[in-house]
Amino acid sequence: MVRFPKGSDTMLLLGTALTDGGSAVPRQLRWLGNLARHPMQSLFVHKPWGKAEHSLVLLVMQTNDNYTRLIRKRRLPWPFRPSLASVPPRDQHRIPSYIPIANEVARELGAELDAVPQSTLNEVLLDQSTTAHILGGCAIAGSPDEGVIDLDFQVFGHPGLYVMDATVIGANLGANPSLTITALAEYACSRFPAKPV
Repeated sequence: MVRFPKGSDTMLLLGTALTDGGSAVPRQLRWLGNLARHPMQSLFVHKPWGKAEHSLVLLVMQTNDNYTRLIRKRRLPWPFRPSLASVPPRDQHRIPSYIPIANEVARELGAELDAVPQSTLNEVLLDQSTTAHILGGCAIAGSPDEGVIDLDFQVFGHPGLYVMDATVIGANLGANPSLTITALAEYACSRFPAKPV
């Protein structure tokens, strides 16, 4: 459970009517049906001010392993300059954007707190899962052929250049990675050679 401080409403603008997936009926149509069935509630959840101080956000994390490559490519909306895009591998299973137990818990908590359970717009409209925790990319390895950094977190071939962030984590943790990132950074700092006196 996460709370945002008063005035931090921007992130919560992604909230919309709780909409299940996993049906023959497209999720977007089910969402429109939810909005039509509860018009006053729909207006309330899309109110753009004061959401943060009255909201409790449930973050649900899954442990499904997945990966993507970041590439630069030209996009139709802005063809003049390449922008960053992600490309998942062909053999990778699609990561679920609908987790039934999460919606069930949101409904139960909503009933308990006399609150309106919500989904995020991007998950409902695009049927895509969301993450704020992109991990990996600078693997720890024994040689430059196998990874980016050595056991001291120093980039191979670049003395004095260290990597101490989420890119050194090689797998989905299934939990908020901030403490793991902090612990790895502290460990990396402990590996720095002592300064000569």
